[in-house]
This record gives sequence, C-alpha cells and structure tokens, in this order.
Amino acid sequence: MSIVVKNLPNLLQPGEQFPQFSLEANDGKTYTNTSFKELHLVYFYPKANTPGCTAQACSLEQALSEHAFKLPVLGVSPDPVEKQVKFAQKYNLTFPLLADTELSLAKACGVYGPKTLYGKVYDGLHRIAFLVDGDGKIVTLFTKIKTKEFAQQVNAWLEENNL
Repeated sequence: MSIVVKNLPNLLQPGEQFPQFSLEANDGKTYTNTSFKELHLVYFYPKANTPGCTAQACSLEQALSEHAFKLPVLGVSPDPVEKQVKFAQKYNLTFPLLADTELSLAKACGVYGPKTLYGKVYDGLHRIAFLVDGDGKIVTLFTKIKTKEFAQQVNAWLEENNL
C-alpha cells in the first residue's frame, strides 16, 4: 500500500530498502544504514531548536526515559553536528542526531521537496519518519506526525501491528 504525500513523488515506501548512508552524529560516532540489526526508527526533522522539532524530540526522549518506547531512534536533520550537539545537550536527548548537511539521505528517502509556509513555496525537509527492520527494509512510514505525541503515535502503530 503506497503512502502518498503531496509534492513528494519519490518518497520511499513500505517494503523498499532504506538507502545506504554514513552520517556523523552529535555523539561523535558515524552511523550507517547497517548500524542497527533490529527494528528501529529514523525520523527526519527540519531544524533543531525550533518548537515543533523540539516537541517531537522531547516526546521521544520522555518515552525512552520512561521505558515506554523500546526502539532505537535516529534523528536526522540538515543541521551541522555542532548544532545537533547543542540541541541534544539543551534538551538532554540521549539518542543520536545525525547531520545530513548535504541532504543526501533526505533526498534518497524522498523527504526533501516543495513545502508551503504562509503561502510561499520553498524546498525543505518534510517531517517524516521511517520504521526500518533489521534487514534495512522499510516497515512503515509516518507522514502525519503530531510532534508532542509522536512516541505515542509510533507505539500505537506497533501495538496495532503486534510488533
């Protein structure tokens, strides 16, 4: 079943392979598409330290700290590593935040494209998340994200699908 997002014709779909990547994170490590051998969440956010992105990251962090969320998480944005470090420190985020400064992973996943803000169209990163299995196959994606309730959205999907 295809998940359609307006203006994103190349958005990767469930059943497709998550693209190869190698990106530096706020923790000083380099992560690749083979860093996790189990089900994990890769979520794209437009910009660190903005209200929506902060709410989304804090939703995940709170669920992780309360053990209500058991998946490994990778956050990805176009921000440089230094900004990712400050974002993680400011909000005590314990999961890796990857710096996709060249937008290579975002474009490979099809999450970069036209957006509209206040009637003005521009190219930008869409807030989309992928659930990826241990073999690198996309299980599902989340396109209608409620930033403050994101962890609950993912958990609800996992429960509905007995994962």
